[in-house]
Amino acid sequence: MVLKQTGLRFWVGIVLLTTNQPLGWVGMVTCNAIAVKQNSAFFSFLGFGIYALSWVMLGIGAWMAGPQGVQYARQLMLRLFRRQAPDPLQPKSPHTQEISSSTTPAFEARSSEASQ
Repeated sequence: MVLKQTGLRFWVGIVLLTTNQPLGWVGMVTCNAIAVKQNSAFFSFLGFGIYALSWVMLGIGAWMAGPQGVQYARQLMLRLFRRQAPDPLQPKSPHTQEISSSTTPAFEARSSEASQ
């Protein structure tokens, strides 16, 4: 993916898109753990508020980064957590061949043997 937009607005959107989930989940879980330990509903509501704020961050980040930024953030998160996604800044090589699960070499070999 070659980035066409790289202004400050774009990068702030990328930061919001990539930090909203960890912030929301960690904030909610931490506040709820404190709520259980302290037996206080305040921390439970605070955790819900932090989680709701993460959705606001997602919306603002998507608006600021645009469709290309959302795609870039998705690839960045996949690359960070799954270690399988390609580098989002590198364009696809024209020599790269994608193989679907139904057209593996073993499948093709078996189907050619069966047709003979």
